[in-house]
Amino acid sequence: MKSDYKNWLLENNDFLNHLSHHNSVLYLYIKDVIISLNYIDALEENEVDADMREIFDTGYAYLYNFVEELKIILENYYQNDFHKFLENDAFIHYYMYVSEIRDVLIDDNVYNEIVKEQFEYILEKIELILQGNLENNLDLIDEFNERMMSVMPMKKAYLTISDIFVEVLDRLKI
Repeated sequence: MKSDYKNWLLENNDFLNHLSHHNSVLYLYIKDVIISLNYIDALEENEVDADMREIFDTGYAYLYNFVEELKIILENYYQNDFHKFLENDAFIHYYMYVSEIRDVLIDDNVYNEIVKEQFEYILEKIELILQGNLENNLDLIDEFNERMMSVMPMKKAYLTISDIFVEVLDRLKI
């Protein structure tokens, strides 16, 4: 898995560097995953326990899928124009975030019709922004947050993989 990650990182180095160079919120969202994976990758095999392997495998799968989704959005909505893509990175990030929270709620069996209605509304509006059919007014993110929070079950905190990797960094003392 480590060699796959190294090859993938090399193949996607330019894309990730562009995101980083432009201080994209998309890069900030995955930065802790990358730092964690690079740390574990640099360890000798005998220093990597089962928990670290699971962290690595989960992080790599997440990072791979996240970046692939970004590249699809870049190609399909922005015809590989990176600067136009970055003009909407806040909405692309929010789209990815809402999609991930939706998946967490589905896994937790709390994604009911009321929740679904609000999440679909948010994702459809963002889709219109990405298509250029709705102005990318950042105030919309506040509205989206309110809509999402109004229907989120409050029995526990729902964490994204990115949120979990903030804790991983702390645990690994990186």
